Amino acid sequence: MALMMALLMDEGIAELDLILDEAKRAAEQGRSSVKIDWFYQLPIYTQEKIIDHLEFSGYNITLEHHSEDPVDLLKVAW
Repeated sequence: MALMMALLMDEGIAELDLILDEAKRAAEQGRSSVKIDWFYQLPIYTQEKIIDHLEFSGYNITLEHHSEDPVDLLKVAW
């Protein structure tokens, strides 16, 4: 776990923290997933490291694209 965190840049750690906070709030509301619409604004390297960390931590990751919405979504489920 520490190695995975060390691989993330400072920006990636802050963004990962936001994703985990959103997942925690969703779980407290009884939901089993959360969609992050701002994920694709991050640099590709940061996206890859965040996805690796989430998968390593046991989260299910789905990348979604909706034709009516130009923004792709990162779906995090537990």
